Amino acid sequence: FGAWLRTIAINKARDRGRRLAVRRFFFGAQAGDESRTANVADPSLSAEAELLRRDRLAELDRAVAQLPAKLKEALLLTAIDGRSQQEAGEILGVTAKTIETRVYRARRVLAQTLDPSLRTSP
Repeated sequence: FGAWLRTIAINKARDRGRRLAVRRFFFGAQAGDESRTANVADPSLSAEAELLRRDRLAELDRAVAQLPAKLKEALLLTAIDGRSQQEAGEILGVTAKTIETRVYRARRVLAQTLDPSLRTSP
């Protein structure tokens, strides 16, 4: 039971860390600042622009969370953690080419999810 509970706790911590990393990457928020940045409006933005920015961030969070684990891991290791494809491949136990392919697919899925006009008909 203890191992199972630790696995759940670790996965929850990783998910939270990834969400914060995505926010830092796209919007420049600092680690631990999510409570301040979530509730304080940027004075340079209008209320409408701030609302749109927050909606876009929430949409991005949902889109990244919905990615398959293999694609999400490759994307986060390279785009967010700043690791090379070779390093990410070593961490995940795959080749650098596999990481390149997964990152490409993850970005394509995110683009299609966030911009419906890019969707291809099946």
